[in-house]
Amino acid sequence: MYQRIKGFWGIVCYSFGNQTINEKNAVMLNKIVSIYRMVEPENPYVLYFSAFPYYWKGNNEATISVLKNAREAGFTDMGQLKKDFPESIISKL
Repeated sequence: MYQRIKGFWGIVCYSFGNQTINEKNAVMLNKIVSIYRMVEPENPYVLYFSAFPYYWKGNNEATISVLKNAREAGFTDMGQLKKDFPESIISKL
């Protein structure tokens, strides 16, 4: 039962995370990421979502660093990465 509830909250965090990314709402995204990190600390999307506030603030070094960590943690959706970030970021990963 615990695993099912935990899985449900992981899906909720992923869904709300995507919604706040589309809205470019850094404050809400940071709140969601902190919950997501507690629910699924090994999920690479936690790191992937964490890169957006840095990117929105123009901090490309931090964005690249966090995205590298996401890739090392298992993030593999290159289509999503290419949709969300410019080539100038992706080429440095």
